[in-house]
Amino acid sequence: MKIQEVVIRTAVNKLLKEQGIKFSSYYKYVFYFESTYPELGYHIVGTIGGNADDIYRLEVKNVNYLTINDLDSIMVYKDKEVVFKKVVDS
Repeated sequence: MKIQEVVIRTAVNKLLKEQGIKFSSYYKYVFYFESTYPELGYHIVGTIGGNADDIYRLEVKNVNYLTINDLDSIMVYKDKEVVFKKVVDS
């Protein structure tokens, strides 16, 4: 793992812990979460799921704190450019 990736992962996890990430939508067995941090220029989009079994895996509650490891995929944008991407292979 590159140093820059470690720094971004640490910063994003800190942002997610401090400010949270909110459920934004659900489509075809995928739960989407988003959070925006305009003062830092970050926009984070994460997903959980991908098949019919996943709708039973995620608890239905108000989820405010997820880490990068909780998400199946995550895209971190800074000033509209992708600076970090993680996708878990199914």
